[in-house]
Amino acid sequence: MKKKKCGLVKYQILYLSYKINKLKTHIKNNPKDISNKMSLIKMISKRKKMNKYLEKRENGEKGLRARFRI
Repeated sequence: MKKKKCGLVKYQILYLSYKINKLKTHIKNNPKDISNKMSLIKMISKRKKMNKYLEKRENGEKGLRARFRI
């Protein structure tokens, strides 16, 4: 049985980036689609928060490894 990695933050960011790019092309073709513009803004802010979380988490792990010399 294959183990899925869809719960990892990196993969969630990757999937959000894919959806954002799809929405961007849709909005270019349909500029009056307000609801999808709002969805795009929400997705971008969610991706930004996830990137920030991932950055903090990776920096924290490096700090722990250096502190305890793991």
